[in-house]
Amino acid sequence: MEGQHYQAVALVLQGYPYTPVSQIIGRSLAIISHDIQAYRSGGLAALEPGHSSGRHHRLTAEQEHTLAEIVIHQTPQDVDLPAQRNWTGPLVRRLIT
Repeated sequence: MEGQHYQAVALVLQGYPYTPVSQIIGRSLAIISHDIQAYRSGGLAALEPGHSSGRHHRLTAEQEHTLAEIVIHQTPQDVDLPAQRNWTGPLVRRLIT
């Protein structure tokens, strides 16, 4: 899978449009676009496994661990959030803020 990032960049640099590249590689347009953006901002090094061009973590490792424990073992209702049985992205954001 990792080689697909390089292949996507190579095809785009050869002039192929994103949609055919997406179909050839079998990855979404969003991933192809992300690969190209990463390449343009950081070169080939930005495509290496383990490289993250995303945002920095807002939570410490300890806070992330605590959050994971809450989400795994409790419901939103258990922590005084709206009565729902399952966690959603918006509910997790409310818990964090």
